[in-house]
Amino acid sequence: MAYLLTADPMRRAFSQHTRISSAIALYGECHNPTLNVDFVPAAPNIPLLALLGDADNDGDVHDCLPLLERALASGAQVEWTIFPGIGHDWDHPDAPGKTVPQPGVNTGWVWMQYDRATTLKSRDQAFAFLARTLHGP
Repeated sequence: MAYLLTADPMRRAFSQHTRISSAIALYGECHNPTLNVDFVPAAPNIPLLALLGDADNDGDVHDCLPLLERALASGAQVEWTIFPGIGHDWDHPDAPGKTVPQPGVNTGWVWMQYDRATTLKSRDQAFAFLARTLHGP
């Protein structure tokens, strides 16, 4: 979960040998309603980019927006893009183009479909974000 890496305790745990200076959440479950847990910290300590499909029910964009807006309001460098009509797995060419069972998701299923245009846009946004936010040693 890229969101969790933007909070100091988790980032320190994962970065004992590597410095983590930016995070990109692709798809991204921002909130788990079953556990009632928010994954986006209130004040991320490193830049965060969230790339979300508005038809992705594995991570409901409506749960993400208030959390991302709260993080941005804290003064953190937070950016996001919502891709209209895009579900889960948009960057996997072998995504089945149908709903598949997904344990742990409220509905029990997730729409997975490859979308070349979204793949290219999200790739370009990710590289541009990293070029702006990565810092040297």
